[in-house]
Amino acid sequence: RMIKANYPTDEQLDRIKNWDFNDVEGCLRYIKDLWNIHYGRCGEGNGFFVFATGGWSGNEALLSALWESFIWSFIQWDSLYLPGGLLIITVSDEAKRQLEKLRDKITKWAWKKVK
Repeated sequence: RMIKANYPTDEQLDRIKNWDFNDVEGCLRYIKDLWNIHYGRCGEGNGFFVFATGGWSGNEALLSALWESFIWSFIQWDSLYLPGGLLIITVSDEAKRQLEKLRDKITKWAWKKVK
């Protein structure tokens, strides 16, 4: 349940921080259910979860709780965070391959800019 102004409660944030690492998708769906879509966006499909905070501190608190969780140590390598509050997380092998290709492309592009 959300409290006034739709900010996540301390209990909800603690639940994310302590989520069972064997249930990554359950945790991400829980975050998605708490997400304030009036300020940001979120979605799930094709092996991806995408969260955009919209600059709202309540959504940012949800991501901070995820980053403090044990789950994050498993999924951070299959994720991409962009400044401005956009987080892309992959949960399928095909999505992981697609994100890896994108990371490689960005890395090559960046190194070409500084040569």
